[in-house]
Amino acid sequence: AISTNVTQIKFERAWTAFNTLYTFYGKTGKEAEYHKYIKSQIRNNPVSFHDSLHLSATMITTTTRSFRWKIWVLNHIERKGFSILENIMTSITDDRLKQVFSGIFSSVDVTSKFADVGNAVRNATLQRQLNNIQSSLATAGVRNDMDVTLMLCVNYAYFLRNRRFHGGSENSFCKICPTTEDNEFDTISNRLITLVK
Repeated sequence: AISTNVTQIKFERAWTAFNTLYTFYGKTGKEAEYHKYIKSQIRNNPVSFHDSLHLSATMITTTTRSFRWKIWVLNHIERKGFSILENIMTSITDDRLKQVFSGIFSSVDVTSKFADVGNAVRNATLQRQLNNIQSSLATAGVRNDMDVTLMLCVNYAYFLRNRRFHGGSENSFCKICPTTEDNEFDTISNRLITLVK
């Protein structure tokens, strides 16, 4: 991954290295279970991931906000449902992430976007989950570099991986100048390289 300057190729190589490691050691066969496994390994061995945590420690809220979290949230709901997102959001303790996601959930009308006309039970559940997320994000946060590391290296990297491998991103070779997505590919690639080396 470090031998190329083409951002998307660099990302593909970095993701492949990371994916190979967690699928080899995870041995579960399901992507969601692999993610749980690798998150627990990183969380339980912070000394082994010192450099990754240091990168997260240098991030300020505006840097954290520069990622396309709103698209990530909506994509996550559409692909995986609201329950998994609720689990992720309510487990966040980092104050930077709380600020970013609190702003998103206060500006996006999730209820009307994902409500099911004629299904009052589902809509009530959706509203309860949304209230739970907003309540959790509203509580005071602390500086938690592990939260940021896991969110970027697992959750957001997987989102970028899906966009890259399933046609959601533009081709690197057909651009005149770098885009926000190129910057994200580069940043997340560097994060993954730091994590696996």
